[in-house]
Amino acid sequence: HYKNRDYEITVNEETYRGKWKTLNNEICYKQSNWVDYKCVLVYVGFIDGSMKLYFVKKVDRGAVYVAGMIYEEIYKAIKL
Repeated sequence: HYKNRDYEITVNEETYRGKWKTLNNEICYKQSNWVDYKCVLVYVGFIDGSMKLYFVKKVDRGAVYVAGMIYEEIYKAIKL
């Protein structure tokens, strides 16, 4: 994630590029070949001192909770 709102993510030797933004406590992505942004919630957890990010797609919302499915988990980040 870059300050200019570009992003680049490599998963299984495939690189995804596009734009990112935040909206209503969600992070939103628009890959270069997508028409519009797709947004997910982000939760942070720690395992053995390492940060783990969970990208969660909302499927239902109650008065004080959000139910969702884990869309992606990130175990490793590289600071440039």
